[in-house]
Amino acid sequence: MTTRQLLLVPLLAFALFLGGCRQQGSQTAWNTNWESAAEEAKLSGKPILALFTRPDVSPWSIRLQEEILETDQFRAWADQRVVLLSLDFSGQPNGAEPPPALQQLAQKYNVVGYPTVIFADAEGKKLGSLRYEKGGPGPWIAHADEVLAGKQQAPLPWIQAWDEASKESKATGKPILMDFTGSDWCGWCIKLK
Repeated sequence: MTTRQLLLVPLLAFALFLGGCRQQGSQTAWNTNWESAAEEAKLSGKPILALFTRPDVSPWSIRLQEEILETDQFRAWADQRVVLLSLDFSGQPNGAEPPPALQQLAQKYNVVGYPTVIFADAEGKKLGSLRYEKGGPGPWIAHADEVLAGKQQAPLPWIQAWDEASKESKATGKPILMDFTGSDWCGWCIKLK
């Protein structure tokens, strides 16, 4: 090796080190289980942003990820405001069901489509929810801030069982409005919601 090459080796190593540090510092860390996210939320005093996603079958999950969650604007906001939790329901090996812990969280928060973002405190109390929205990170973050400020409009109390809806209809004299949906891939269903 020449003297010039010998001088370049430490400089190249130092540049790679700095590049790695910059990359680590710019990436927002996502928890992958509730317990670690709840512990971080308790220590930081920040709410949890739980992303229920399924990019293997939901193009909206992919769009949320690419257009919002992977942007520098979202990362900067998330570092200051929330603890991130990613709950990926993508296809399990050999067609198995998702782990029971994931299924229980989806039931607890009434997740019926992907992606769904639930905001919760460290104790698991739901603060609000969001889904994919067009327009990039700016409008999405503005709506997230409304949720965290408690300004989100309360969702309609949809009844999930026919017998229960029928009973309430008879008691109140109101007709039943049925919504045959729950799809996470139907763009018109999402727009209607």
